[in-house]
Amino acid sequence: MSASSRKPYGRWGAGVALVQLALLPVPWSVRRRLLQRLFGYEIHPTATIGFSIVAPKRLRMGPGAVSRHLNLIRGMDLLSMDAGAGISRGNWIYATPAGAPVYAHQPERRPEFILEEGSGITRRHLIDCSASVRLGRYSMLVGAGTQLLTHGITVRENRTSRGRRRSRSGTSAWWPPAP
Repeated sequence: MSASSRKPYGRWGAGVALVQLALLPVPWSVRRRLLQRLFGYEIHPTATIGFSIVAPKRLRMGPGAVSRHLNLIRGMDLLSMDAGAGISRGNWIYATPAGAPVYAHQPERRPEFILEEGSGITRRHLIDCSASVRLGRYSMLVGAGTQLLTHGITVRENRTSRGRRRSRSGTSAWWPPAP
């Protein structure tokens, strides 16, 4: 495959996930340094990632930020977790990367997930970050099995489109699961 025909987001696909899978048995202190060196991730010494695959293009984890076990986080340009932000267990957080042909008609789209200070999500949620998703300071996505989608099908145009506005919660907000 020539350099001109390669997908611009291919480097951050399955290869990164496979490298991270291979690093899972490595002690966290060593794994953190390897993730920083191999992928340029910014991970504070007090931040932790459990037995999870966390593979955004860019990662910023502030003091005390934590991603627990069995999370799959991939595809977004940026995962930013401020001080004390947390992701509990068993979440699938994904995005269609920037540069993907399906969103060629929306070049301003920003696939990112931002957790501000003290915010977090509990277990088993599915979060689509094909457009920007931001949890405000001390906000929580609670319950289990909630789905947040930032895209849909535009029937008239017969194509996938992100929502018109970015998804954002306010400060000290919480989202309970639907009944």
